[in-house]
Amino acid sequence: MFVIVTIAVVSAVLIFVSSPFDIRETESKLLVDSLVRCISENGVLKEDFVNLGNEGLEKKCNLNLKDNTYYGEESNKQYFVAVRFGEKEYSAGNSNLEALCEGAKQKENIPVCTNKKIILLNSRGEFVLVNLVGAVRKTEKNAIS
Repeated sequence: MFVIVTIAVVSAVLIFVSSPFDIRETESKLLVDSLVRCISENGVLKEDFVNLGNEGLEKKCNLNLKDNTYYGEESNKQYFVAVRFGEKEYSAGNSNLEALCEGAKQKENIPVCTNKKIILLNSRGEFVLVNLVGAVRKTEKNAIS
């Protein structure tokens, strides 16, 4: 009996310690889903979002793109979100992350990105293609070494 319990405890500890969890993909998908809820209602592009102006995407969508596990300026460099439709583009966070997402195969040392395209109706009943991007860096915290 002692041997079985010992093997179970040692196995559990090894599994827990040996394989870190990389949650960046889940975080980036949640960011993009938050954007979808912010810009649309029942499949219609919100009119107040079309005329966002200088209010800012982060404030309008109640996004918190600051990571409190980092200190100083690094806390503001871990996330990026963008919404593009027609001639309009709104973004927030570290815009350098987007360049690392494009075309590169995602690996441990670069951000994990989620790109989503949705079609919404505008106030005139026309279809609008909306491109959404969410990127999470946090390579020091989440990436597998």
